[in-house]
Amino acid sequence: MLKIIRSSRDGERLKELAKIKPIKALHDGRLLFVDENKTFQTHAGFGGAFTEATTANLKLMSKEQYKEVLEAYFGKEGLKYNLGRLTINSSDFGYGNYDYLKGEDATLKTFSLEKEKTRCIPVLKDVFKLRRELLKLMASPWSPPAFMKTTKKMNKGGKLLKEHYQTWADYLSLYVKHMEKEGIKIDFLTVQNEPEAIQRWESCIYSAEDEAIFVRDYLGPTLKRNNIDTKILFGIITAMK
Repeated sequence: MLKIIRSSRDGERLKELAKIKPIKALHDGRLLFVDENKTFQTHAGFGGAFTEATTANLKLMSKEQYKEVLEAYFGKEGLKYNLGRLTINSSDFGYGNYDYLKGEDATLKTFSLEKEKTRCIPVLKDVFKLRRELLKLMASPWSPPAFMKTTKKMNKGGKLLKEHYQTWADYLSLYVKHMEKEGIKIDFLTVQNEPEAIQRWESCIYSAEDEAIFVRDYLGPTLKRNNIDTKILFGIITAMK
């Protein structure tokens, strides 16, 4: 049995209007009916992104508004989101460039998630409390730190320098490990957000060959060496607004 759910701005969001039986014979090009007796590929679920812009807006809300928003997205009476996307370093959904190092530290000894402790980490923990379980989380970088790139800038493209392939793999591994220390498991990593797009904001260009080499020879072995079971996803992934 299928449900017709209304989504509107007039106060009737998630209002159940009717129940219908699946119909196989309707092919008018306008309506889609799902036959629940036939299954194909599975999906992990639905969710949204915990960007710097998201968390900044949540901070502006009253405690009541904040609770209402989290409930609407992740609560049992809301959309029941079970997925989340995180940005590694800064992205265009924020207030400017940042990474997790102090200066051009190729040793990564200064790596710290202190910035995220004022951004996504507190919100994630509140969502976990609300759901009483973790979300499945995917993390994506928009750009490595500027000194690792050909352009020495986080914005406007550029490529990861070959001499920093291992540095960047270690950096991503540290990110996953440090998030684990905060009680946050990263289930999936992507190598790069929009790897073929030169944007005026944080971006980094990878060819398919570049990405394959980075995963095969650097990121994959580094995660394995550090006993990290995070899965690596390929493809062009765009942010959810």
